[in-house]
Amino acid sequence: MFSAVLNACSLGAALLLLVAGLGHLRERRLFLATLRAQRLLPPALHRPVSLLTPATELLAAALTTATVLLPSLPRALLLPQTALYLAFAGYLGILVRTRPGTPCGCFNSRSPATWATVARAVLAAAATLVTTFAPPLPEGWLLPTLAASLVLAAIAWLAPVFSAGGGTSPPAVR
Repeated sequence: MFSAVLNACSLGAALLLLVAGLGHLRERRLFLATLRAQRLLPPALHRPVSLLTPATELLAAALTTATVLLPSLPRALLLPQTALYLAFAGYLGILVRTRPGTPCGCFNSRSPATWATVARAVLAAAATLVTTFAPPLPEGWLLPTLAASLVLAAIAWLAPVFSAGGGTSPPAVR
């Protein structure tokens, strides 16, 4: 059962990347404007990062989803998601520390980056890394794991909003 919980956490984190990646593709100009507003990257990198980030999010989400759902795949395919979430955690940590109140860009939200968004990325990275060393999803646990991953993704998406006193509305996914 512990393996099912870990796989659900990793799959939930992959669902977040899927939503974020699709949103960043759909609203490319907004994501580019957010990167510019954050002023952490050199201006020459804004456009390439705005294009590579959603592609990387979607690829990592696809690899994780396939690895969780197809037990014959190597567990090492979870590592790109781990690395991506670690990179996000580092970037967001610097953003919160140096430019408080700046939009996060997570899910194309105009909400500011907070320590809760950093914690979400750290927890997603940790869960995915631990899952790399866990056994594949036990037989018969597919539906409960899928249901749990949806619940976990929703909680992880909303938790930073509530922890920041953002009220009861979810972050904008324009």
